[in-house]
Amino acid sequence: MATHDLTITEAAPDDPGILQLLRDLDADLAASYPDEPCTGDARLHPDIRFLLAQTDGRPVGCCAVQPLPDGAAELTRLYIAPDARGHGIATRLLAEAERTATALGHPEIRLETGVHRPEAIALYTRAGYAPLPGYPPYQDKQLSRCYTKPLPRPGQSSTRIPGLVIGELSLLDDAVAAAVHGIGLRAYAVEAELIGFAGIPALGESLEEMRVQPLRWLGAAVNGRIVAFIAWQELGEEDAVDIDRVCVDPSWFRRGLASRLLQHLTTEMVPGRAVLVSTGADNRPAVELYERHGFSRIGTVEPVPGLRIAQFRLAGAAGVCGRQ
Repeated sequence: MATHDLTITEAAPDDPGILQLLRDLDADLAASYPDEPCTGDARLHPDIRFLLAQTDGRPVGCCAVQPLPDGAAELTRLYIAPDARGHGIATRLLAEAERTATALGHPEIRLETGVHRPEAIALYTRAGYAPLPGYPPYQDKQLSRCYTKPLPRPGQSSTRIPGLVIGELSLLDDAVAAAVHGIGLRAYAVEAELIGFAGIPALGESLEEMRVQPLRWLGAAVNGRIVAFIAWQELGEEDAVDIDRVCVDPSWFRRGLASRLLQHLTTEMVPGRAVLVSTGADNRPAVELYERHGFSRIGTVEPVPGLRIAQFRLAGAAGVCGRQ
Protein backbone atom coordinates (compact mmCIF):
# COMPACT_ATOMS: atom_id res chain seq x y z
CA MET A 1 0.00 0.00 0.00
CA ALA A 2 1.33 3.43 -0.98
CA THR A 3 0.76 5.73 1.96
CA HIS A 4 1.54 8.78 -0.19
CA ASP A 5 -1.93 8.19 -1.72
CA LEU A 6 -3.52 8.38 1.73
CA THR A 7 -6.03 11.14 2.47
CA ILE A 8 -7.49 12.00 5.87
CA THR A 9 -10.65 14.08 5.97
CA GLU A 10 -13.41 14.91 8.41
CA ALA A 11 -16.50 12.78 7.86
CA ALA A 12 -20.05 12.66 9.14
CA PRO A 13 -20.89 10.02 11.78
CA ASP A 14 -23.26 8.35 9.30
CA ASP A 15 -20.73 8.26 6.45
CA PRO A 16 -20.89 4.73 4.95
CA GLY A 17 -17.12 4.30 5.26
CA ILE A 18 -17.18 5.33 8.93
CA LEU A 19 -20.11 3.02 9.68
CA GLN A 20 -18.41 0.00 8.10
CA LEU A 21 -15.14 0.62 9.93
CA LEU A 22 -17.00 1.00 13.25
CA ARG A 23 -18.80 -2.29 12.67
CA ASP A 24 -15.46 -3.95 12.02
CA LEU A 25 -13.98 -2.30 15.12
CA ASP A 26 -16.82 -3.53 17.34
CA ALA A 27 -16.47 -7.07 15.97
CA ASP A 28 -12.74 -6.95 16.67
CA LEU A 29 -13.28 -5.71 20.22
CA ALA A 30 -15.93 -8.34 20.88
CA ALA A 31 -13.48 -11.06 19.86
CA SER A 32 -10.69 -9.65 22.06
CA TYR A 33 -12.89 -8.85 25.10
CA PRO A 34 -15.77 -11.35 25.09
CA ASP A 35 -16.62 -10.58 28.73
CA GLU A 36 -16.85 -6.81 28.18
CA PRO A 37 -19.35 -5.99 25.44
CA CYS A 38 -18.38 -2.91 23.46
CA THR A 39 -20.49 0.15 24.31
CA GLY A 40 -18.43 2.71 22.43
CA ASP A 41 -21.30 4.13 20.39
CA ALA A 42 -23.33 4.74 23.55
CA ARG A 43 -20.77 7.31 24.71
CA LEU A 44 -20.53 9.38 21.52
CA HIS A 45 -20.97 13.11 22.14
CA PRO A 46 -23.21 15.17 19.80
CA ASP A 47 -20.16 17.32 18.94
CA ILE A 48 -17.96 14.39 17.98
CA ARG A 49 -15.63 14.87 14.98
CA PHE A 50 -14.85 11.78 12.90
CA LEU A 51 -11.74 11.48 10.74
CA LEU A 52 -11.69 9.06 7.81
CA ALA A 53 -8.51 7.73 6.20
CA GLN A 54 -8.82 6.55 2.61
CA THR A 55 -6.48 5.14 0.01
CA ASP A 56 -7.66 5.53 -3.59
CA GLY A 57 -11.14 6.22 -2.25
CA ARG A 58 -11.24 3.08 -0.10
CA PRO A 59 -11.82 3.57 3.66
CA VAL A 60 -8.87 2.07 5.54
CA GLY A 61 -9.03 3.73 8.97
CA CYS A 62 -10.89 6.10 11.24
CA CYS A 63 -10.87 7.80 14.61
CA ALA A 64 -12.88 10.46 16.41
CA VAL A 65 -12.36 13.40 18.76
CA GLN A 66 -15.04 14.39 21.23
CA PRO A 67 -15.21 16.79 24.20
CA LEU A 68 -15.11 15.60 27.81
CA PRO A 69 -17.02 17.41 30.58
CA ASP A 70 -13.86 19.02 32.04
CA GLY A 71 -12.80 20.57 28.73
CA ALA A 72 -10.29 17.95 27.64
CA ALA A 73 -10.69 16.09 24.36
CA GLU A 74 -11.03 12.35 24.04
CA LEU A 75 -9.65 10.25 21.21
CA THR A 76 -11.97 7.37 20.51
CA ARG A 77 -12.92 4.79 17.88
CA LEU A 78 -9.42 4.52 16.37
CA TYR A 79 -9.35 1.58 13.97
CA ILE A 80 -7.27 0.49 10.98
CA ALA A 81 -8.46 -2.17 8.54
CA PRO A 82 -6.35 -5.32 9.01
CA ASP A 83 -4.91 -5.30 5.47
CA ALA A 84 -3.90 -1.64 5.85
CA ARG A 85 -1.90 -2.02 9.06
CA GLY A 86 1.85 -1.53 9.25
CA HIS A 87 1.90 1.51 6.94
CA GLY A 88 1.81 4.33 9.49
CA ILE A 89 -1.88 5.12 9.02
CA ALA A 90 -2.62 4.99 12.75
CA THR A 91 0.24 7.41 13.43
CA ARG A 92 -1.07 9.86 10.85
CA LEU A 93 -4.64 9.59 12.13
CA LEU A 94 -3.41 10.19 15.67
CA ALA A 95 -1.49 13.30 14.59
CA GLU A 96 -4.53 14.63 12.71
CA ALA A 97 -6.75 13.98 15.74
CA GLU A 98 -4.35 16.00 17.90
CA ARG A 99 -4.40 18.85 15.39
CA THR A 100 -8.21 18.75 15.39
CA ALA A 101 -8.38 18.81 19.19
CA THR A 102 -5.86 21.66 19.32
CA ALA A 103 -7.82 23.71 16.77
CA LEU A 104 -10.95 23.22 18.87
CA GLY A 105 -9.15 24.70 21.89
CA HIS A 106 -8.77 21.59 24.04
CA PRO A 107 -5.75 21.78 26.38
CA GLU A 108 -5.37 18.02 26.70
CA ILE A 109 -6.30 14.84 24.88
CA ARG A 110 -7.10 11.53 26.63
CA LEU A 111 -7.86 8.04 25.45
CA GLU A 112 -8.63 4.56 26.62
CA THR A 113 -7.32 1.32 25.20
CA GLY A 114 -7.22 -2.26 26.41
CA VAL A 115 -4.57 -4.46 27.98
CA HIS A 116 -4.86 -6.79 24.98
CA ARG A 117 -3.81 -3.99 22.59
CA PRO A 118 0.02 -3.86 22.96
CA GLU A 119 0.42 -2.35 19.50
CA ALA A 120 -1.93 0.51 20.45
CA ILE A 121 -0.13 1.08 23.75
CA ALA A 122 3.19 1.22 21.86
CA LEU A 123 1.73 3.72 19.37
CA TYR A 124 0.53 6.06 22.11
CA THR A 125 3.75 5.77 24.10
CA ARG A 126 5.87 6.63 21.05
CA ALA A 127 3.65 9.65 20.41
CA GLY A 128 4.31 11.03 23.88
CA TYR A 129 1.21 9.91 25.80
CA ALA A 130 1.58 9.25 29.53
CA PRO A 131 -0.39 6.75 31.64
CA LEU A 132 -3.41 8.19 33.41
CA PRO A 133 -5.64 6.75 36.15
CA GLY A 134 -8.92 5.57 34.67
CA TYR A 135 -11.37 8.38 33.99
CA PRO A 136 -15.16 7.86 33.81
CA PRO A 137 -16.42 5.39 32.79
CA TYR A 138 -13.14 3.43 32.90
CA GLN A 139 -12.13 4.00 36.52
CA ASP A 140 -13.25 0.51 37.60
CA LYS A 141 -12.42 -1.45 34.44
CA GLN A 142 -9.49 -3.79 35.05
CA LEU A 143 -8.86 -4.35 31.36
CA SER A 144 -8.68 -0.64 30.49
CA ARG A 145 -5.56 1.48 30.21
CA CYS A 146 -5.90 5.26 29.95
CA TYR A 147 -3.42 7.80 28.60
CA THR A 148 -3.13 11.56 28.32
CA LYS A 149 -1.12 14.18 26.44
CA PRO A 150 -1.07 17.98 26.81
CA LEU A 151 -1.84 20.00 23.70
CA PRO A 152 -0.48 23.40 22.66
CA ARG A 153 -2.84 26.32 22.46
CA PRO A 154 -4.11 27.01 18.90
CA GLY A 155 -1.50 28.88 16.89
CA GLN A 156 1.05 28.74 19.69
CA SER A 157 2.94 25.51 19.08
CA SER A 158 6.13 27.49 18.43
CA THR A 159 5.85 30.09 21.17
CA ARG A 160 7.76 30.38 24.41
CA ILE A 161 8.77 27.19 26.20
CA PRO A 162 9.90 27.98 29.76
CA GLY A 163 13.42 26.78 30.44
CA LEU A 164 14.31 26.22 26.76
CA VAL A 165 17.97 26.63 25.79
CA ILE A 166 19.42 25.95 22.33
CA GLY A 167 23.14 25.34 22.02
CA GLU A 168 25.80 23.18 20.44
CA LEU A 169 26.32 19.72 21.94
CA SER A 170 29.46 17.68 22.53
CA LEU A 171 29.04 13.93 22.20
CA LEU A 172 32.30 13.48 24.10
CA ASP A 173 30.09 13.87 27.17
CA ASP A 174 28.71 10.40 27.94
CA ALA A 175 25.41 11.67 29.35
CA VAL A 176 24.82 13.95 26.36
CA ALA A 177 25.62 11.17 23.89
CA ALA A 178 23.28 8.73 25.65
CA ALA A 179 20.44 11.28 25.68
CA VAL A 180 20.89 12.07 21.98
CA HIS A 181 21.04 8.38 21.05
CA GLY A 182 17.85 7.60 22.98
CA ILE A 183 15.94 10.50 21.42
CA GLY A 184 17.05 9.40 17.96
CA LEU A 185 15.85 5.83 18.47
CA ARG A 186 12.46 6.98 19.75
CA ALA A 187 12.00 9.57 17.00
CA TYR A 188 13.05 7.24 14.18
CA ALA A 189 10.68 4.54 15.48
CA VAL A 190 7.83 7.00 14.90
CA GLU A 191 9.12 7.87 11.43
CA ALA A 192 9.46 4.18 10.58
CA GLU A 193 5.77 3.72 11.25
CA LEU A 194 4.83 6.90 9.39
CA ILE A 195 6.60 5.85 6.20
CA GLY A 196 5.99 2.12 6.54
CA PHE A 197 9.70 1.20 6.47
CA ALA A 198 11.49 -0.34 9.44
CA GLY A 199 14.97 -0.32 7.93
CA ILE A 200 15.96 3.29 8.70
CA PRO A 201 19.74 3.05 9.21
CA ALA A 202 19.77 5.17 12.39
CA LEU A 203 17.48 2.64 14.11
CA GLY A 204 20.30 0.11 13.97
CA GLU A 205 23.07 2.55 14.87
CA SER A 206 24.87 1.89 18.15
CA LEU A 207 25.83 4.64 20.56
CA GLU A 208 29.49 4.39 19.59
CA GLU A 209 28.68 4.35 15.87
CA MET A 210 26.69 7.54 16.33
CA ARG A 211 29.46 9.26 18.30
CA VAL A 212 32.07 8.76 15.56
CA GLN A 213 29.92 10.30 12.82
CA PRO A 214 31.63 13.44 11.35
CA LEU A 215 28.78 15.66 12.47
CA ARG A 216 28.15 18.80 14.47
CA TRP A 217 25.25 18.67 16.90
CA LEU A 218 22.81 21.39 18.01
CA GLY A 219 20.45 20.58 20.85
CA ALA A 220 17.34 21.95 22.51
CA ALA A 221 17.18 21.42 26.27
CA VAL A 222 14.34 22.22 28.64
CA ASN A 223 15.39 22.75 32.25
CA GLY A 224 18.66 20.98 31.49
CA ARG A 225 17.13 17.94 29.77
CA ILE A 226 17.86 17.45 26.06
CA VAL A 227 14.57 17.01 24.18
CA ALA A 228 15.55 17.55 20.53
CA PHE A 229 18.58 17.91 18.28
CA ILE A 230 19.76 18.56 14.75
CA ALA A 231 23.02 17.26 13.27
CA TRP A 232 24.84 18.36 10.13
CA GLN A 233 28.13 18.18 8.27
CA GLU A 234 30.08 20.56 6.03
CA LEU A 235 30.20 20.09 2.27
CA GLY A 236 33.23 22.32 1.69
CA GLU A 237 33.49 22.02 -2.06
CA GLU A 238 29.90 23.19 -2.46
CA ASP A 239 29.97 25.82 0.32
CA ALA A 240 26.95 23.97 1.69
CA VAL A 241 25.91 21.98 4.72
CA ASP A 242 24.05 18.68 4.74
CA ILE A 243 21.55 18.09 7.56
CA ASP A 244 21.99 14.47 8.52
CA ARG A 245 19.19 14.17 11.08
CA VAL A 246 16.53 16.17 12.90
CA CYS A 247 15.03 14.41 15.91
CA VAL A 248 12.53 15.46 18.58
CA ASP A 249 11.66 13.26 21.55
CA PRO A 250 8.09 12.05 20.83
CA SER A 251 6.90 13.40 24.19
CA TRP A 252 7.83 16.87 22.86
CA PHE A 253 6.25 16.58 19.42
CA ARG A 254 4.26 19.54 18.07
CA ARG A 255 5.91 22.12 20.33
CA GLY A 256 7.80 23.84 17.52
CA LEU A 257 11.19 22.47 18.56
CA ALA A 258 12.23 21.20 15.12
CA SER A 259 11.35 24.62 13.68
CA ARG A 260 13.41 26.40 16.32
CA LEU A 261 16.42 24.18 15.74
CA LEU A 262 16.18 24.53 11.97
CA GLN A 263 15.86 28.30 12.20
CA HIS A 264 18.77 28.54 14.65
CA LEU A 265 20.96 26.45 12.36
CA THR A 266 20.17 28.34 9.17
CA THR A 267 20.24 31.87 10.60
CA GLU A 268 22.91 31.68 13.32
CA MET A 269 25.17 28.67 12.74
CA VAL A 270 25.42 28.63 8.92
CA PRO A 271 23.89 31.95 7.74
CA GLY A 272 23.89 32.41 3.98
CA ARG A 273 25.03 28.84 3.31
CA ALA A 274 23.19 26.42 1.10
CA VAL A 275 21.47 23.74 3.17
CA LEU A 276 20.56 20.24 1.99
CA VAL A 277 18.27 17.77 3.73
CA SER A 278 16.15 14.73 2.99
CA THR A 279 13.38 12.83 4.71
CA GLY A 280 10.95 10.00 4.08
CA ALA A 281 8.58 11.15 1.33
CA ASP A 282 5.63 9.90 3.38
CA ASN A 283 6.77 11.70 6.54
CA ARG A 284 4.30 14.54 6.09
CA PRO A 285 5.25 16.49 9.26
CA ALA A 286 8.91 16.62 8.17
CA VAL A 287 8.05 17.50 4.56
CA GLU A 288 5.81 20.33 5.76
CA LEU A 289 8.51 21.54 8.17
CA TYR A 290 11.07 22.01 5.42
CA GLU A 291 8.58 23.60 3.05
CA ARG A 292 7.56 26.12 5.75
CA HIS A 293 11.21 27.09 6.16
CA GLY A 294 11.66 27.83 2.48
CA PHE A 295 13.26 24.58 1.32
CA SER A 296 12.55 23.57 -2.28
CA ARG A 297 11.95 19.95 -3.16
CA ILE A 298 14.56 18.89 -5.71
CA GLY A 299 13.69 15.25 -6.18
CA THR A 300 12.51 11.91 -4.87
CA VAL A 301 14.65 8.78 -4.89
CA GLU A 302 14.12 5.17 -3.84
CA PRO A 303 17.49 3.93 -2.56
CA VAL A 304 16.01 0.57 -1.58
CA PRO A 305 12.66 -0.97 -2.47
CA GLY A 306 9.89 0.46 -0.29
CA LEU A 307 11.81 3.54 0.88
CA ARG A 308 11.00 6.80 -0.92
CA ILE A 309 13.21 9.74 0.04
CA ALA A 310 12.23 13.35 -0.64
CA GLN A 311 15.21 15.67 -1.18
CA PHE A 312 15.21 19.39 -0.36
CA ARG A 313 17.57 22.36 -0.63
CA LEU A 314 17.63 25.88 0.74
CA ALA A 315 19.30 28.98 -0.74
CA GLY A 316 19.56 27.71 -4.30
CA ALA A 317 22.17 25.01 -3.72
CA ALA A 318 22.31 21.94 -5.91
CA GLY A 319 23.40 18.47 -5.03
CA VAL A 320 22.36 15.31 -3.33
CA CYS A 321 20.78 15.52 0.08
CA GLY A 322 21.63 13.59 3.21
CA ARG A 323 19.21 11.59 5.31
CA GLN A 324 16.87 13.04 7.93
